Amino acid sequence: APSGDQVIWTSIDGALRVLDTAAPSGSFKRVAVSKGALYSCAFHPSGQIVATVGRDGLIHLIDANTWTPLAAPLAVHDDVAYAAVFRPDGQALASIGEDGRLVLWRAEGADPKTATWTPEVLAEDVDPVHDRPGGRAAIAFDPTGRWLASASHAGSIRLWDATTGDARVTAAPASAAPVLALDWNAAGSLLASGDWDGVVRLWEAPDLTPCGEPATDHVGPIHALCFRPDGATLVAGGYERVVRRWAVPGLKPQGAPLGAQIDAAHSVAFDPTGAWIAVAMRNGDIRFWDAATGKRRAVTLPGRTHSEIAFSPDGSTLAAAGFDRCVRLWDVETGNEARAPLEGHGDTVGFVRFAPDGTRIVSASRDFTVRIWDAVSGACLSGPMRGHTYHVPTVVFSRDGTQVASAGKDDTLRIWNGVHGSHIAELTGGHEGWVKTVAYGVDDKVLFSGSFDGTVCLWDTKTWTPIGEPVRDHEGPVYSVAVS
Repeated sequence: APSGDQVIWTSIDGALRVLDTAAPSGSFKRVAVSKGALYSCAFHPSGQIVATVGRDGLIHLIDANTWTPLAAPLAVHDDVAYAAVFRPDGQALASIGEDGRLVLWRAEGADPKTATWTPEVLAEDVDPVHDRPGGRAAIAFDPTGRWLASASHAGSIRLWDATTGDARVTAAPASAAPVLALDWNAAGSLLASGDWDGVVRLWEAPDLTPCGEPATDHVGPIHALCFRPDGATLVAGGYERVVRRWAVPGLKPQGAPLGAQIDAAHSVAFDPTGAWIAVAMRNGDIRFWDAATGKRRAVTLPGRTHSEIAFSPDGSTLAAAGFDRCVRLWDVETGNEARAPLEGHGDTVGFVRFAPDGTRIVSASRDFTVRIWDAVSGACLSGPMRGHTYHVPTVVFSRDGTQVASAGKDDTLRIWNGVHGSHIAELTGGHEGWVKTVAYGVDDKVLFSGSFDGTVCLWDTKTWTPIGEPVRDHEGPVYSVAVS
């Protein structure tokens, strides 16, 4: 809160949490807001109201004294709303949604509790970043209230007049990596951006001209940026689980990273014999441990951050899906790359699996597509296989290798031919949230799927219809299903 006496946060259960900073540890208020997940919240500069946005696409305005809704929610987005921020003078609110709309809401009336908020759609093509459940969108008013900055999945940054809503300029870094975070210095003269590749850039307002060279020492996506009040230092944090500091404007590192550089795991896999465990670390390395003794093997596979790893059936090759839009294949014995990376996806490759016979590899990406590759030559045998309208978090081969099943954030599953990739079926109606995981039964007669809505569905693989009602025993998202 502007007064510093409260902290608020949102949750996928549709509730807002309110913590009084003077209250005993762990004591907070739960405020039910929506039936769907909430993704963002913001205090009005006066501290009198709070705005929340989420899966229902609505902007809920809440009285920060009584914690009750103020009139009807603001409705203009056709899909999920990812972020809402107030202009520093409190007379405007900006929101961005899955529908690509950037909206400027102007307050009519001085009292934020009774004001009428009138929307103006500034753009309908500001594509948010699909980097995780709930997505992410970066929008920020400068401290003077003159400018509004927005960033997109395509890597572009736009500057808008925060009063008139007129577009000022668009900047597009050469890398085109999704921009996840924005922050302004106190004077409103410099805008900082952090992207999916871990690159931090400075831009001079109002023309968004690059200011010096970017900082590239961060590993993995950057999710938070903040200028020191005097503007002399910029700090950033993200997947690397440390905070780095740079001098402004040169972006020279200031001291050692803050916090322990913890090697958190993105993915783990046993080799087919069960002798080795491979772990894809947050810092980009892939490391091996003896499954019996727990001793670490000397071989380490370096690289950019990997989201998923999988052994070939014979254990000789490890496939790694990466944030660099590639699938890399490693010789497990030597630690060398077995061949050139498998390139073709237009965004992060989130999942990879070998066919049961080891001849093919299937990959799923945040570019909404699936591809099948020749595991020996590296040639793309099929793809991009299109059909999903949102990113594809998981893809698997059937036990006999003749089919591929993909799970989508568009709440659907799709079935493909496991060799030439032709589309077989689209499975809808089983889940009410994005499908995170999928697995074939032991005889390929049943397909199991788990969803962010907390349900598990069973599907008949001959008719591609649900078997019974969804299993609803989970109280939260289902991230993984496995069949023994």
